Amino acid sequence: MAERLIGEMVTPDGYWRVQVYRAGREQWYRVVHGATVVHEKAPIGSVQRILGDAYADLTLAEPGDAA
Repeated sequence: MAERLIGEMVTPDGYWRVQVYRAGREQWYRVVHGATVVHEKAPIGSVQRILGDAYADLTLAEPGDAA
């Protein structure tokens, strides 16, 4: 089954982006710092560890805000 982007969250400074993907019943996260993919298919616990304090500052990105 094909994966599809279902949402994206960003930090206020825009340096961290967390993209939410789904394929069938599976859901995972892609963590992006600047233009670099830091972790692909990350579980939410990994996202929290990678972002540290910045995790609490994530907000939903508006459609078309992708860098």
